[in-house]
Amino acid sequence: MRLLRLTELDSRDPDTGDLNVIVETPKGSHNKIKYMPKTGVFAVHRVLPMGLTFPFDFGFVPSTLAEDGDPLDVLLLMDHPTPVGCIVPSRILGVVKIHQRKKQKMVRNDRIIAVASGAVHHHEGQSANHFDKSVLHDVERFFTAYHDEFGEEYRVLEYAGAKSAERLLRRATKRFRGAGGG
Repeated sequence: MRLLRLTELDSRDPDTGDLNVIVETPKGSHNKIKYMPKTGVFAVHRVLPMGLTFPFDFGFVPSTLAEDGDPLDVLLLMDHPTPVGCIVPSRILGVVKIHQRKKQKMVRNDRIIAVASGAVHHHEGQSANHFDKSVLHDVERFFTAYHDEFGEEYRVLEYAGAKSAERLLRRATKRFRGAGGG
């Protein structure tokens, strides 16, 4: 029996329909953690400078492939940091659409914004369009500082609601299947 890699798990909980998010980097971390599908382990990808920490849990949706070649990224709103490797049932709020330079070319590297299904805070948010503007400002400020620190070009194009995020998820799932992932 072959064990599934985390990237091969279902993107949705079959019973509830919740989005499954695998946490890579917990809120408050000074280290960018990245899942390595070939080995099945999590590795420190980058160390952030003093004073810069992740303002939210950061992870990915399994069984997806984004335009940048990685699983689809997720900014996860929760009450407290989640340990690395946990699956968190979540609800999609929206998407932040991003252009980022990777390997000498500009690519889209959109991030879904989701809230943990069991979260006490943020549970009222219905979409990125109607979300607390201070949260969206924090997202943009963090990622601008993060990419500036590593000399990477990065630009937020726009925020869009849950319907746009669902379309992005469907395309990323289709791309994953087309690449032989499932």
